[in-house]
Amino acid sequence: MLNSVRMPSAQRLTCPRCSKVLHPQGGRQGIPSGRMGAFSFAAPSTHYLRFQPDEFAHHLRLRGSSYYFRQVIPRLGEITLSLRTGDRRTAKGLCHRISKSLSTRFAAVTTKPITSQQRLHEILEELREDARDTLRTFISENEMDDLDSLRWAKEVTQRRIQRTTGEPEDFIKLHAKLEFLEALEAKMNGNAMKLVTLAMHGATGALGEIAQQPSPKVLLASAEALQPAASSEPSDDYSDGSTAGHTFAQLVEQYTHEQKMKGKWSDKSELEAGAVVRILTALVPSGPVDGLTRKDFVRVSELLSNFPAQASKRFPHVADLRELALMNHAPDVLMSITTQNKHITRLSTILKWAELNGLIRKNLAEGLVKEKGGRASEEKSAFSNDDLRLIFRCIAEKRTPKPYKTNRNGGNPIQAFHYWVPVLGYYTGARVNEIASLRPQDVRQVDDVWCIDICQQNDGNKRTKTRAGDRIVPLHPELLRMGFVQFALKAAERECPRLLELKMSPNGYGGTVSNWFNGHPDKSHSLYLRAGIRGANLSFYSLRHSFTTNMERARVDPITLKRLVGHAMDDMTYGRYSKGINPQIAFEELSKLPSLSDDILVPFEEWMPSMA
Repeated sequence: MLNSVRMPSAQRLTCPRCSKVLHPQGGRQGIPSGRMGAFSFAAPSTHYLRFQPDEFAHHLRLRGSSYYFRQVIPRLGEITLSLRTGDRRTAKGLCHRISKSLSTRFAAVTTKPITSQQRLHEILEELREDARDTLRTFISENEMDDLDSLRWAKEVTQRRIQRTTGEPEDFIKLHAKLEFLEALEAKMNGNAMKLVTLAMHGATGALGEIAQQPSPKVLLASAEALQPAASSEPSDDYSDGSTAGHTFAQLVEQYTHEQKMKGKWSDKSELEAGAVVRILTALVPSGPVDGLTRKDFVRVSELLSNFPAQASKRFPHVADLRELALMNHAPDVLMSITTQNKHITRLSTILKWAELNGLIRKNLAEGLVKEKGGRASEEKSAFSNDDLRLIFRCIAEKRTPKPYKTNRNGGNPIQAFHYWVPVLGYYTGARVNEIASLRPQDVRQVDDVWCIDICQQNDGNKRTKTRAGDRIVPLHPELLRMGFVQFALKAAERECPRLLELKMSPNGYGGTVSNWFNGHPDKSHSLYLRAGIRGANLSFYSLRHSFTTNMERARVDPITLKRLVGHAMDDMTYGRYSKGINPQIAFEELSKLPSLSDDILVPFEEWMPSMA
């Protein structure tokens, strides 16, 4: 529910020019009453209140199991609203959406001087009601069917028409939106007479757009574009009937804005997308996208095939990324086909979104994804048991830091993740980001069995690759011997947000680990090469292959193995109706995995006494 707005004392009223409080009779040095600056208010006793749009400060807070939106309105008070969700990504999108709506609404209601305290209360009540409407609209979009969502949008629009006190243009936009929604409702209900009536009243523009767009969701998004907005806000009008003039950079900006508004991106997704679109924006020709041809996008694909991996690290002084793609590079520094396809898929996704929203005529980047050669089993090789022993010996001898890494303070550059990440990779079979994003509380007992909880959390940063990736993995006896439980408990005492204290990167928390283990940007610095291992197609993922290979050799139950590594069930009965893994049975099966480090690695507290 929406809490009451706290009103500050009169001492917080300020003069719009000198910022002094409580200047009577026209302010200081003859400053007249009236509107000054962005937003200013003059009470009957000539007290002033100044407000700038960028002074809005919104916050997201978790109370119990739900997130709350809190908007501070300088010198007026604050608005608090339960977002009715425990998912952080959804809450972040809602938070941004409500804050933008409030800023826009505030700009609309303060176009004229405010001359009474009662009017201030009215403004705050309007803002509060607008926040409610924004939240309810979001809920209707996600939980109601199309017709119910449409009726709710009409109701909200009618209320806003009654409350609007801004410029005439605001009334025109709101009435146009209402007309649009009525026409859409008539179409969905099959009310031909209503459509004729609207046409007689001049609603031909709305009817024409509805005839071209079969999707109610897209039409509702178009209706939202008719919302009155402050002049400082970018236009969200995606359906003005025009398809010319949008450059790829403009499409990226609008697409990114929508993903953030809807809370669809985690922090990792935003960082990763930013790195990808920066390259794409440089490679896609400038000018309107509708002026480009299929050949232009095929050329982008060709440029990506000659683009170096880790370009910002290898070529930090080359600012022109298109020029970088035209240079001659050694084959071993180029992007992998997987990475190229990731960029092409992102390009096609943005253009498909633009096509659905009427910004371009057609997505010409569709179908450019490249096929990989060879069998899936040849993509990454597994480490042999002898290889694994070499890795564990390299850790035991503390040859883990990269050769060029030194501690600026003269200390030891060895870090805790040097010990735990390869060990966890082999004894759990988990992916690199799943390990790197673990939190102290993810190490817990389930039915008296110590496990790690690999699942997507509501903090927006800890995610699994697939829905099947959410799983419980018991700790192998060797991990218990090494002191992993004690390590996690001490991290919890220190209130570490991440168990291994790794930082977020464009590739998630596992980016640092991958670069360290795989040797980016120079493979000669990889951990496995320093351990004395030679072979093709080796990477951190090879630890996961080694886990599954050794478990299969130990004749572990295939269903249990699939659950341990987070693979989807092929059989619908197991996938849909099974209750999940039994920790005790899984522990017994996992114990069949050969212990390859028991005579090599000492417990962590002995290996790194400074962390004990």
